[in-house]
Amino acid sequence: MNPRAQRVGGLGFALVLWCSARAFAITQPTTGVTIPIITPGGAVCADKNVQVCLNDAEGNATNINALTDAKVTPETYQPTCNLTFVPIVKGGSIVDAFGWYNVVPDPANAGKFLQPAVSQMFGMFAASGFQTGAQLSGQSFVLDLKTEAAAGRYTGGAIGFFLVSGTGAITIDPMTHQLHGDGGTLLVPQYQFFTQQAFNANNPGSTPGALYYNVLTWQSVRDPNTFYFGWEDLPIPQGSDSDFDDFVFAVTGVQCGGGGEPCDTGKLGPCKAGTMQCRKGVITCVQTVAPTTETCNAVDDDCNGQVDDGSLCPTDQICSHGVCVSNCSSGEFPCLPGLACNLRGECVEPACAGVDCGDGLACKGGNCVDACTGIICPHGLTCLNGGCVDPCQGIQCDSGFTCILGVCESCACSDCAAGQVCNKQSVCVDSGCETQTCAAGTYCAQGECHDNCEGAVCPLGQRCMSGDCIADPTQVSDAG
Repeated sequence: MNPRAQRVGGLGFALVLWCSARAFAITQPTTGVTIPIITPGGAVCADKNVQVCLNDAEGNATNINALTDAKVTPETYQPTCNLTFVPIVKGGSIVDAFGWYNVVPDPANAGKFLQPAVSQMFGMFAASGFQTGAQLSGQSFVLDLKTEAAAGRYTGGAIGFFLVSGTGAITIDPMTHQLHGDGGTLLVPQYQFFTQQAFNANNPGSTPGALYYNVLTWQSVRDPNTFYFGWEDLPIPQGSDSDFDDFVFAVTGVQCGGGGEPCDTGKLGPCKAGTMQCRKGVITCVQTVAPTTETCNAVDDDCNGQVDDGSLCPTDQICSHGVCVSNCSSGEFPCLPGLACNLRGECVEPACAGVDCGDGLACKGGNCVDACTGIICPHGLTCLNGGCVDPCQGIQCDSGFTCILGVCESCACSDCAAGQVCNKQSVCVDSGCETQTCAAGTYCAQGECHDNCEGAVCPLGQRCMSGDCIADPTQVSDAG
């Protein structure tokens, strides 16, 4: 495996399950009913048949199964800079308003979040009475989060979505997106529901602690960074029918909250490293590197838990620190002055001649330490098992996001650190680098191009050239 190989576009795995739709569908916790309830024979989106709504939204394609692909996650979303809201159908008879809010962690309770006040909920669309897809056709609303941030409404980070409903009037201020009720005052919602399910556990009339799902989500197959939201605008005691077409909306410009973060797949070697990515609306730990044939490169290529195992080098050579070098124990290839031959036939510092360390460890000064100790990889690489590898290999970021040191990032709608600006790839770079083009093996810092090898300290037996650590056996043995 070449540590500098380009990122592959996707992992190429698929699982086809031929089972009944009901076996994988979601059920209402309080009733046990499979949701969404679909009225048989419904031919149009307004016929209490959310499957037709999804087919229409996907361009008359059956990309999404309304039952098996329905999710109650993700609950939060990481936005790109521009969000587009598209109403699909208004199947409920009461007044509804749909919008977004900032996700705010609870400082007093780790892992918990603060429910937004009405003043912190920003409406995008309000409607009353039934409205079919044809009546809503052509309506869309674009939200520029840069503008929202400048106005103090978007605070950065993840967002959630809400639906408020009731019998009174609901209007939305076109400038502030505030929700207003009768008389133009701040709305007092009769009912309110959120994508963060914990906020919905105690709707009016429900049993305390009894959860009832009021929103289902589906991730678009046709359109990148797009999710569909199907809402129930009443809690169950007030007449909810669980068809989830009371208000159906599409939002483009969001990915799963938590996407792009590193994770542990539970596998061995480099296969252990993964990245959290969206898969049909579920945030999943996706393996970054696929197993390949073992080669001498300081990486456990076949992910069997052993680094550089097997016969990987020509006769009279051994694999040492990811490099095929002459076997010093034969006596034909003595070590250079200042190095000693150990039991494996490697040239090492004298204090390590009698020390044998396991995988992932290396002898330094006579002690077994992490194999990456003392190694400074070239710019853009990171040390793994004592070798320098590309941490973005195998990672596929969503549109609008770029892999930086193994994490999918975007600065399109967030501030960069002092002295940095956001470039066209939505990556924070030093000021002056946003228009700078550097050659292969170099990078831009403070407006100037620098060699990736500057300051690099490669593993023993390797040297940095063209921005990468490559084999250099002359550093460890004398071939005579």
